Amino acid sequence: MHTPGSAYLLTSRLRKSKPELNAAERTAVLKACLHWNGRGWKMYAAVVMPDHFHLITSLEEETALTKQAVAHLMRSIKGYSAREVNKLRGVKGSLWQAEYHDRSLLGEQAFKGAVKYLLNNPAKAGLAERPEDYPWLWTDWAGFSAPI
Repeated sequence: MHTPGSAYLLTSRLRKSKPELNAAERTAVLKACLHWNGRGWKMYAAVVMPDHFHLITSLEEETALTKQAVAHLMRSIKGYSAREVNKLRGVKGSLWQAEYHDRSLLGEQAFKGAVKYLLNNPAKAGLAERPEDYPWLWTDWAGFSAPI
């Protein structure tokens, strides 16, 4: 369900046949996730894992077209990042699964739960001991900024 003014947890996964993202590729995907920050979207947190990304975001202004706006944002992120990753790999073709997952974060508890999930994703996967140690994690608050 899409609700104007609410935040969203957005997730997309690589196609099953695609190799995991390396360091440079994860950086390219993170840049794509953050591109729209301050350009109609407010980004709160993003993490790029070897085979997927999570993004917590909201529209800067309420609109009745939220569902279409989320779809447009995901097309932009997935399309741009696929072109960049493909350039790095010297290949062409689809990178991301066609579908994506979006969840409306209604209320402070849902928002905090999504942030906790996103922050703990690298540690849970064994990629970093602490969230702040993972290079492809970005948050809008002090203490977490990826080197992009």
